[in-house]
Amino acid sequence: MDMSLITGNGKERRGLAARRGLILAAAATACGLVAVPAANALPVGIQLSESGYTSQTYTGSGSAGTPGYVSFGTFDSVQASALGSPFVPTPEFLSNSINVSGTSAGTLFILATETGITSPLGTNLGFLSSFTTNEVDPDLTVTETTYVDPGDTAFATTDMLDSATFSSIGTDVLTNVATLPSAYSETEVFQITATRAGSTNDTIEIDPVPEPGSFAIFGVGLLGLLGFRRRYSRT
Repeated sequence: MDMSLITGNGKERRGLAARRGLILAAAATACGLVAVPAANALPVGIQLSESGYTSQTYTGSGSAGTPGYVSFGTFDSVQASALGSPFVPTPEFLSNSINVSGTSAGTLFILATETGITSPLGTNLGFLSSFTTNEVDPDLTVTETTYVDPGDTAFATTDMLDSATFSSIGTDVLTNVATLPSAYSETEVFQITATRAGSTNDTIEIDPVPEPGSFAIFGVGLLGLLGFRRRYSRT
């Protein structure tokens, strides 16, 4: 009998087993990345307010925004939108397309909120607040602030997470913690102050800081990949 055939078949079997192991390890790693289940669409709202003017509110399920560009208060052009779950995994919350321009002085507040968030819950939960100003004209300042509310109230500014002020193009990423024992809301606030005509474009995003358990699952998957790769290389 040709022993090379037996040897060859043995190597093929070992190679196949190693490849299967790689697939299983990769699957474990992927499961670690998607361990947080997607939630149903949650209520999202956008609110425009300025002293001396009646506030305007736009609401939706999973997302909300102004119907194109609208005129509000002393600002002749305002566009704002926000995305929550399921378009963005809970509790990640993004307010973007914040475009504002005016022809005179004034202070505009744009609030984006998402209610009914139930994951994660607990004490000392970490949240990452990402602030961006992509455009801001001279004599305009933009203060961006993030909040959570354990009472799950829309547009509530109960517990401040972080804040950043911009008078020029820039970004800022800050981390803070909060205690949230039950369903809660997240609110992002843009305070746009103009001393004369000008325009600005801004974004805020709130993300959960990954829990240690998620890192552990991810680490196990990576170790499995490395182990099977080493075994396969020896064969």
